[in-house]
Amino acid sequence: MEHKNKSLFFAEDLSDIFLRVRPELKNVFPQAFQPVEAGSIIEISGYSGSGKSCFTLDLIASTLISNLEANNPKVLLIDTDKSLNIIKLCEICNDKLTTESGSPTDLRDHIERLQIMTCDRLNFSSIFSKLEAILTDDPQISLIILDNLGVFYYFQSSMNLEETSTVTKKENYIASYLKKFNLLCEKFKVTFVYVKPHYIMNHREIRENFTTHSVTLEKIDGETFSMDIRQKEEFKGKYFYSVASNGLKFKECDDN
Repeated sequence: MEHKNKSLFFAEDLSDIFLRVRPELKNVFPQAFQPVEAGSIIEISGYSGSGKSCFTLDLIASTLISNLEANNPKVLLIDTDKSLNIIKLCEICNDKLTTESGSPTDLRDHIERLQIMTCDRLNFSSIFSKLEAILTDDPQISLIILDNLGVFYYFQSSMNLEETSTVTKKENYIASYLKKFNLLCEKFKVTFVYVKPHYIMNHREIRENFTTHSVTLEKIDGETFSMDIRQKEEFKGKYFYSVASNGLKFKECDDN
């Protein structure tokens, strides 16, 4: 009996180590994000039309084609509003691959490393048990992207109002989910990126306790956008870019 217990304990130790050895995210994030360590939580925010969806697609594409000679990290996208433009994602991937290799490359091996999870307002709060099962089964997933975290706020707030006669503050709604994602990221050593709508204001407590980086997107004029990047409360840099059919095109960078 004692020998059996030791074997089980050893198997659990191996499983625990296995869960934490995931492909690194190299050459995925701009320099101003560095360091992006496993377990990081990154917030993307901005008004409608500021390029949040394009930024998300570009980030997915950069991850899918990164580390071509390494372990090939996978991406798990939680598409809450079912707005993923898979055709545009393929165009962005193809453009990045052509730029790197000089010729078009078969996209199938790269696109197959994207997993998509959809959910509705009734089962959104139950996704964590599903995520834990998925991450346990697939140690290649290094990046989780949720677009967007605020989509079910008004529904859940109205449900809470009926049950407790109190209104859920927007920052409390965000924080309640980030606490759970933070535990998930710490356990499985994955990087988590979430898109936050503009009507949920930036909150210092969330930055201090949960997010490692925050990105604020803004449309400057018809063709130019800006990206302000902070690590906690420290300003790391501003990028200027345009949005094209094949992804973001950066114009210049100011790291001061």
